[in-house]
This record gives sequence, C-alpha cells and structure tokens, in this order.
Amino acid sequence: MSPGIRDLLAKELVIMEAGIYDCISARAAADAGFHSLFLTGYGVSASLLGKADASFVNLTDFELVCRNVTRTVDLPVIVDVDTGFGNAINAAHTVRVIEHAGGAGIHLEDQVAPKRCIGSVTGVNVVPIDEAVGKIKAAVDARRDPDFLIEVTCMEPEPARALERAHAYAEAGADVIGCRVFHSLEGLIETQRVTGKPVFVVYTDPPGWVSIQQLQEHHVSAVAIFAVETVLTAYRAMCDALTYLREGKEMSPSAPRVKLLEFSRFIGFPEITALEHRYLPQEQAHTFRG
Repeated sequence: MSPGIRDLLAKELVIMEAGIYDCISARAAADAGFHSLFLTGYGVSASLLGKADASFVNLTDFELVCRNVTRTVDLPVIVDVDTGFGNAINAAHTVRVIEHAGGAGIHLEDQVAPKRCIGSVTGVNVVPIDEAVGKIKAAVDARRDPDFLIEVTCMEPEPARALERAHAYAEAGADVIGCRVFHSLEGLIETQRVTGKPVFVVYTDPPGWVSIQQLQEHHVSAVAIFAVETVLTAYRAMCDALTYLREGKEMSPSAPRVKLLEFSRFIGFPEITALEHRYLPQEQAHTFRG
C-alpha cells in the first residue's frame, strides 16, 4: 500500500496533488511520480457528462469514478465532492460512500447548492457559518478510518470573515483548509496561523501566484492541487489532432501523439499477455508485440 495523505503530510512540508478525472489521467499521474491524486469535479463533469461544473454530476458518478481509479492505481485519492450533495446528513453519507469506494478523503466547499465553479464564474454565495460547521462535524464523525482526510474550501469573499470561518472549520475538525479569497503567500501564512492546519493551494488560471519553492522557504504546510491541468491538456491535444485530421493531413511525426504500442504498454497489455501465458492454455495466449 502507498502511504496515506496523513503520512505524506507528516513527512513532507508540501504535497503535490495531480488533478485527475479518469483512469488514464490517474495512471499518467502515477507514472509521472505523483504520490497523491485529486479527483476533480470539474474534470469528472466534463469527461463523464460533457457538461460544465455546475452540480450536474451526483454522488453515484463520483463513487463510480473513484472506485475505478482506486482499482487502477495504488495512490491516495482525494475526491472533490463539491457541497457534499446536500446538508450535514448528506455530507455524512457522502463520506461513507467515498470511503467505501476507496477514497482517501473528500474536498468539501461551503458555498450554497447548486454549486458553481469559482474558477469560472463570479458571485459565489456561502452557506451560514453554523450550517457549514455542522456539515464538517457530520463529515468528521462519519468517517470510519481516522486517516480519511476532510479538506474544506472557504468561499467567503471578505478576508476577515473568511479567517473567522477558517478558524471555526478547524475547530470542527477539518484537516486541511483553504480560503479562496487569498491569492498571496501572506494570506496562506495567515490562514495557517489562524487555523493551525495545513492549507491548500489550487493552481488554475492564472498559474504561479505562489510557487512550491516559496511555500517551502516560508515553512507553509500545504497541499498543492493542480486540479485541471490534465483535462485542459487532453482537450487541447485532441482538438489539435482532430483538426489536423479533418483537414486531410496525416499526423506529423512531431505531433504530440504517442504510438499505439507505447500507449498499449502504458495501459497494461504486457501484464495481460503475461497472465495469459501463466494461466491459459498456450494456444489461447497472446504475445504483446511491443
């Protein structure tokens, strides 16, 4: 078994989480050397339904993808469950479902439902603080494994009130807390001082407002989430390839495309053929030609 998130947090000041949305992106992240994964709601909504991240995916969708991913790679997976799919009682049920599906934790937001992706729209509204605290407490109490992580996003747009919420969320038992109003190193340091908990940093557009090196140099315990890089990169590459083909051109040798045999090796055909030679009659066994 790979180390859990708490083990990683105990050993490393900054954990880098690769945003993934399916089994291919999970395998790619594992091969790239990431030790923790973030199952992004943005990517799941886009890949599974072809829709914007606006509360169209449900708990069953996340359960299915989480279960498939955790069967594919031996890495801890934090699942972006948006608002927990309802009130505190629903949030508790969400924790039990995701934990049973093999998830290592959830990422919970304090905005009202239906949720809106804060990276894409403005004017996100938050639930009352007592409602948010109750939801966090229910999530904490629902987990069976004490190492199951509860990450909480504070969406409050006013800095002082955001810090008040962050402190209350820490008191309620949240393990990692981020205030999305802060886009500076100083804001992260203040959040950690107020909560006594690791913070998280979501890298989307614009990238690079604080670097991993800066977090380490200032001794900020953090989870750095690269939430949408895989889905954005995949979309761009597919658009380029399909446009190239539609224009009647053959794929250029310099195009960002792997060979079929290379991908077949990545996706596990050598392991399948090895098992065939081990367990099947030899006339039924295939040989990988890569």
